[in-house]
Amino acid sequence: MRAARFAILICFSTGSILAAEKPVSFSRQIAPLLVEKCVECHREGKVKGGYRMDTFAQLVKAGDSGEAPVAQSSPERSELLRRVLTEDEDERMPPKGDPLDKAEAALLRQWLAEGGKNDAKSADTLLSVMAGDALPKVQPPKAYPRAWPVTAVAAGGGELVATSGYGEVLLWSLNEKKLVARVPGMPERIAGIVWNGDTLAVAGGSPGRSGEVWLVDAKQRKALRRIVTSADVVQAVTISSDGKWLAAGGMDNTIRLFALPEAKLRWELEAHADWVMALAFSPDGSRMVSGSRDRSARVFDVEKGQAVATHEGHAAAVLSLCFVDDGKNILSGDAAGELRRWKLDGALEKNGSTRPGRSALLASQSIGGRVFLSQADQGVVEYDWKEKKVLRTLLPSPMRINAFAHIAEPQRLILGAHDGTMAVWDLKENKELTRLAAKP
Repeated sequence: MRAARFAILICFSTGSILAAEKPVSFSRQIAPLLVEKCVECHREGKVKGGYRMDTFAQLVKAGDSGEAPVAQSSPERSELLRRVLTEDEDERMPPKGDPLDKAEAALLRQWLAEGGKNDAKSADTLLSVMAGDALPKVQPPKAYPRAWPVTAVAAGGGELVATSGYGEVLLWSLNEKKLVARVPGMPERIAGIVWNGDTLAVAGGSPGRSGEVWLVDAKQRKALRRIVTSADVVQAVTISSDGKWLAAGGMDNTIRLFALPEAKLRWELEAHADWVMALAFSPDGSRMVSGSRDRSARVFDVEKGQAVATHEGHAAAVLSLCFVDDGKNILSGDAAGELRRWKLDGALEKNGSTRPGRSALLASQSIGGRVFLSQADQGVVEYDWKEKKVLRTLLPSPMRINAFAHIAEPQRLILGAHDGTMAVWDLKENKELTRLAAKP
């Protein structure tokens, strides 16, 4: 059973469950329930019993049984209701996890009794989109009472930088050293931001309740649309260097791949046995690697949507990934501080394990052949793999840097710290240029 609850489904009065006073809304109440309980097994690419319910139009079409899922004249004749209420475990839906509770079943029955109507604008709207629209919106405060940890950073081609805020993306001018825009309507907690032309992809969610990926127009400074709604936080988002692919993965153990610029879903896979924590594309965009809390990393053929190799051996969750040696090898870092270098077939390189420090490796990037690592207790370091040593430390005082981004010209790193600050580091001069409190 998924932990998330996309809508309030219960109405209590003196301990009794009562029918809702107002007509039941398909888009705000039923769609979120079906997304949570049913859609995972009845969607494009995973059609059990010949039945799909990605959209309302598909929901009302019979599957292989030929029985009407939604009998709008009689709730008891609806195959959908029968299958969720039956005591026969071979027929009851969902087959895994808990069945609908009394309040959920009563809500579904009431909706059917009221005619089983769709109150959305289109019968072809994805139920996942409806579920996302039903999520409560976070209202960022006008002024933050205290610093909010910077958990995601992205740098554009110009002098703009995007950082995570509370339910919003914050846009900063490096030249002016100030906040220039706030984009609300984002996930409560932002776990990842990536820049692609004039567009930002923003991933995050509310733990145990929902996950989202949004596209944001950085030039117009406004949210465009949500492309992912999931049952839990989306932890990682990345875009291939050619701007062709966007991948997202998170706490539902699933990876989703989209073709850009249309952001059309190409494939989705439950790729790991636990949360997906990190993603990275190869330089040519043909391969993608994922890291998971299940302590493994997997390499995927992007076009085919197939896993082609698995790397095992980490003793802790894999938190960071990057391709090195022109995409011929991969570096993976884990929560125990181990850094492993391995081949695209999953095999560990000779002497391919090292520990740059004592704490979790939160992020990694290969920049011009140099490797930069973010450690939980030591800021960002430049690491020489061959010599197995730290060459230099950025922000030498103990500082947790959750994320960092690279600007190619001039050579800069933008560091997002857990204390709510954003620092700009000059890689050539090896010094800090600016530090800002990343809060309105």
